[in-house]
Amino acid sequence: MKSAFKKNAWLILTVALWSVFQAVQLDNEWDRMDGDDAQYILHARSLLVHHRYNDPNLMYRPGAITTAESVPPGWPVLLLPVVALFGVKLIALKAYVIVFALLSGLLLHRILMRWTRDALISLLITGKYYFSMTTIVFSRVIYSEWPFFLTMLAAVWIVLRQNGKKERNALSWAAAGLAAGLALSCRSVGISLVAAAGAVLAGQVLKRQPLRHVLLRFCAFAAGVVVVFGSMQTLVKAEKAPGYKSQIMLKNIDFHEQGWATPGEILARIPVNAKSFVKSQWPQVFGRTWHEYAQYKYPAFGGIIQALLWTFGAIFTVLTVLGFSAACKKGPTIVETTTLFYLAIMMVIWFSYEPYRYLMPVGPFLFYYMTRGLLLVPAALKRTAAVRRRWVIVFLLVVLAVNVFHAG
Repeated sequence: MKSAFKKNAWLILTVALWSVFQAVQLDNEWDRMDGDDAQYILHARSLLVHHRYNDPNLMYRPGAITTAESVPPGWPVLLLPVVALFGVKLIALKAYVIVFALLSGLLLHRILMRWTRDALISLLITGKYYFSMTTIVFSRVIYSEWPFFLTMLAAVWIVLRQNGKKERNALSWAAAGLAAGLALSCRSVGISLVAAAGAVLAGQVLKRQPLRHVLLRFCAFAAGVVVVFGSMQTLVKAEKAPGYKSQIMLKNIDFHEQGWATPGEILARIPVNAKSFVKSQWPQVFGRTWHEYAQYKYPAFGGIIQALLWTFGAIFTVLTVLGFSAACKKGPTIVETTTLFYLAIMMVIWFSYEPYRYLMPVGPFLFYYMTRGLLLVPAALKRTAAVRRRWVIVFLLVVLAVNVFHAG
């Protein structure tokens, strides 16, 4: 027990400092509460009071295509205990969200340790996750990204632990399926996790693992997904599966009355979303508000600031692609396939509408790939492994310091 505490002392200190930082900021104010927050909370209240999903007091825009069934039921169902105990008390709901963020960080650290086998690099990336502006800002709103992120990480962690094991690990795959089913119930983009698991299992067939074992894992995983996802639909008494999938087809997410988009209009989003992805990389790494402040404070330098965003965004994107390719060299894991399928979906929906929010579930993975890509630079210069590691550690320390500064 003592050795375990000593081994994880810096991680415990990081989590403790972050928890204190979050606790002192807790309040009962509607800080950036918008339509999504309200819908999740009101659906939970409706399930509690009316025992059905659509609250009669929850008003949607007249003639809108989106209805109560546009919101997946997973997060409202998970909010039920808090709403039952405290009612619609925002300080309790925000504290609940912070717990999800905290647990997500701990699970992320376990995944990074398995990836990097380097305690310091894993700690620095985890610290960057905790003190990033994305985590700080979104841990103050009641968004479904948090339960999605946590359950996605749980499914990924369970599958990663099975890597290389030859025994019939059907129970572990069933547990991963339960986590994936909950992720899918929180956000429709969770289908990327299901597809990713399918790709991993297909890879096992290509590697000539016994087909009966792979089929057993597939059936166990599928059963887990179906049990959770089906139970959610039964619990909320929905006539059809609620989810965000209908919003993908909207011509304009702000003006639902314009109707549905054509396939050509959906494909036209790809270059727009790709540009938004590149432009968001520098803020994702060093804090998502500095450039907005700089443009407001020094409007004359707006063009230079935009040029810097594009330049460094392009460099970071290239490093991320290189790191991702290096990670796939021995065959993609569940992390790579999940990231790939998730981003593929993001490129055809309204990603550019709120890129920081949509990147949150895979942001830590992308940052890891970027640091891995950064390692290739000194490697190309024939530097030793020790020099390459120092190179990355210095970079991570700078990133962490900047993020802590912005968080404060």
